[in-house]
Amino acid sequence: MWPRSAVTSHYHKTAFPENAGKNSKFVLVFGDLHLRSLVDGYVQMPEGDLRFGYSSTPGAYAAALRKEVLNETLPEELDLVVPRWGFNPQHSGQESRALTTTPHCCPGNNLSNNTIQQAGKEFASLICSAQGRWNKVVVIDFPNRLKVEFLYQDMLRQEYHRVAASMNVRYLSTVDHFPARSSDLWCRDGVHLSDDHGMPIFAQLIWCAAYFQLNVPQGIKTTLLHPDVHSAE
Repeated sequence: MWPRSAVTSHYHKTAFPENAGKNSKFVLVFGDLHLRSLVDGYVQMPEGDLRFGYSSTPGAYAAALRKEVLNETLPEELDLVVPRWGFNPQHSGQESRALTTTPHCCPGNNLSNNTIQQAGKEFASLICSAQGRWNKVVVIDFPNRLKVEFLYQDMLRQEYHRVAASMNVRYLSTVDHFPARSSDLWCRDGVHLSDDHGMPIFAQLIWCAAYFQLNVPQGIKTTLLHPDVHSAE
């Protein structure tokens, strides 16, 4: 059982590199339960000259994630922060949620422009909070959920990408790396990525996103490297 946060009362867990590396960059990835495999060590980041820490808050809305980010105690100075951003498919327009922990169906009225715009506002507030504390931020978006209407998810990505561009924040897409035909990339709930297939790919994408942000100038267009993805028979 994870401990509860004194800041938000949500279950919350962090994991940081044990030894500070003099010649490597320190990257913080934050989000909700979808980071569980990384926080608990079931899935490892690719080896390289980057060190990763994780902050995971299951069930956290954007407002709660902002509080956790602003109050997080870190073992050393960060070189980069990576929000693992998503949405709550049951959201009715009052507040967007970062990476819900349980599968839900997406109601048809969630396709309203007001809902998409509200999600964009919450996204902007979260990024603004991260930028207020750290100089470098890069956003990596969410893989599709198999039980949520793909059109809605695409509309959210477009809104998040638009907002990120307006804030001069690099936004890197993951959706093409998780084809719906490859069902073994997800757990049985169709929401969370599987520890044995999906999360190792996502870990590689996070590593690539961090590398791009730290080494490639902002004005240069980048595309995440495509890991080997196979179709589940």
